[in-house]
Amino acid sequence: MTYRKRIRRIRRRLTHSTRRWLINNLGLWPNRPKVLATGPPKSGTNLLRRCLISLPGMLDSQVYLNRPANIDELQQKLARVHRGSFIKAHVNFTQEYYELVHSLDFSTILILRDPRDLAVSLLHWATHINKQHRLRPYLLNLADDSQRLSAIIEGVSAEDLQQKRELESIGKFVGIFLPWRDHKSCTVRFEDLIGPAGGGNSKLQRNTIQKIALHLDIPLSEEEVDQLADNLFSRSSRTFRKGQIGDWRNHFTSEHKKTFKKVAGQLLIDLGYERDLDW
Repeated sequence: MTYRKRIRRIRRRLTHSTRRWLINNLGLWPNRPKVLATGPPKSGTNLLRRCLISLPGMLDSQVYLNRPANIDELQQKLARVHRGSFIKAHVNFTQEYYELVHSLDFSTILILRDPRDLAVSLLHWATHINKQHRLRPYLLNLADDSQRLSAIIEGVSAEDLQQKRELESIGKFVGIFLPWRDHKSCTVRFEDLIGPAGGGNSKLQRNTIQKIALHLDIPLSEEEVDQLADNLFSRSSRTFRKGQIGDWRNHFTSEHKKTFKKVAGQLLIDLGYERDLDW
């Protein structure tokens, strides 16, 4: 770890410990919520993080969580998040998880993305960028990116991965997060939040920022919304590759389309990304 990174980490820890003391002992920021920002991996949780950290009075808790192994791990992580801060995670929905999140008085934000773009993003992240990704050994044994994309769409058994957990088909991979929509979550789409720099729409981006702020009861002026939107798109994240809407068109073959329609065609329609299977 470089000297600068070490200094930044120490500074973040001091900021959070000071803020936690002020909250617990002086009762400051009583109206700021605790926030769980969740969504499927590669759906845009880092984009959502950039939005949340830019809201007045909100901090990144610096608590890290991917898919919780069990309720105890989730409880342990959430207990470290204080008011006025958020945790970015990939917490799939279960009734048990929801009841815990609700009992700890968290506000929940769910971000979703076109599952086709999500599949392509996961392909590049797991194969070419994150050398520690659990899927990498299996994917590298396949002949090329076309076969790897097929595997991500169809799913891979735990036995073939030689791991305890399978890679779900893309429909199930996204579907295990969807019930959050029906449990008091604010649901946003990557395509609406990314803005013009990622191929999106400026008006939708500003409306989505305002939607998130209203859900968290954080007032924003038009000037604050504009400033936040102008600084939201960033290439500096270590998980960033393109951040573009519709990149799947550059990777899907006719066979990929056929397989995808079989395992998640109705999901695209239900999420509003297609009107029918004629794409």
